[in-house]
Amino acid sequence: VPHDFALDVVAGGVNSGTTDLHAVGVTNLKKACDPVAAANGSALLGQGPEGVAFDDIRNVAVVTNYSCNSVSIINMDLANLHNYGVPYGGVMSTFTVGAQPLGVAVIPRLGYAVTANNGGNGTTGTASIINISNPLAPTSATADVAVGLAPTGVGMDFDRALALVANTGSNTISAIDLTVLLPGAVTTTTPVSTPIAVGGPPNSIAVDPNRAIAVVTNLQNSGTSTAVGGLDVIALSTQPPTRSTSASINTLTANPTGIVYDPAPTTALFYATSTQQNAVYAFNPDTTATQLVRVGINPFSIAYNYQTGIMLTINSTSNTMSVVDTQTFTTQETLGISSQSQFSAAMDNFNNTAVIVDQNNNRVLLLAMPK
Repeated sequence: VPHDFALDVVAGGVNSGTTDLHAVGVTNLKKACDPVAAANGSALLGQGPEGVAFDDIRNVAVVTNYSCNSVSIINMDLANLHNYGVPYGGVMSTFTVGAQPLGVAVIPRLGYAVTANNGGNGTTGTASIINISNPLAPTSATADVAVGLAPTGVGMDFDRALALVANTGSNTISAIDLTVLLPGAVTTTTPVSTPIAVGGPPNSIAVDPNRAIAVVTNLQNSGTSTAVGGLDVIALSTQPPTRSTSASINTLTANPTGIVYDPAPTTALFYATSTQQNAVYAFNPDTTATQLVRVGINPFSIAYNYQTGIMLTINSTSNTMSVVDTQTFTTQETLGISSQSQFSAAMDNFNNTAVIVDQNNNRVLLLAMPK
């Protein structure tokens, strides 16, 4: 079980001072997906897990296996509330999805997970919708939904049951209404996607259900030799959703990648990693104001516990993780992590544990966060 210890060493009567000692849980995914075997000589495959999302009702993590075209569900039920019969951190089940899944998001109240399948159907990208109501035996909720080109990230509007897929190859977001899958739906029971134009190739999406907006990280190029980072604000209250030109910004000097939503402050914020700035931006969509805090080198992914105010960035080039206190907006500590990769991360807010997918080593890391 992952745990955060306080280590204090006394030598010759001299106190060294207290430091954090992290016991990290490790889940090997080779039995669920062997990316080397799945590669079968293809240079495009051979990659380990890519994305992760956390279901806080079922206490499970859903991990995408890029090379095996599947998702694996990890038991995160530390208190054994559900009596799954699988050890904590163990793989409960693995289920086939579309080609080369990257991002994943869940909507716990409906029991669905949605993956962005970067390989798609050969013509366009797709999204798979999985029923994970029983994590031990997931099923397909419907046929894969066609989206834009090269989808990467997925965001979820919990209030409207709206899945949002970032299509990096077509500069669009695909909105998928999941309510048509509910029993008694009066319309079609086959979801379709609605494209939403954004300012540049989108990467990740976070949703504020109270403002009824989504914020999308993207890279924008006006046709000159200089590209800038952008945060596009999408109004979800309109049908179809639309990009807000007044709330969106394109003034970041580097490409933003991961993004999370923070409902805790009086004015709710978004936090986005900036890979080339080695920083995290705090973004207020009401005023378009940003604030910056430095972290490790090339932060790609981000996870956040709004109950403790602790944020984690995965810094791929420096092989580190940075822990940020959002209440003071300062970096508390930087921890080493093996292997260089663009790790993805999600947070178990109840047990204050980060779930980190290690692509290069085909495993999942469970890291207890500081209190």
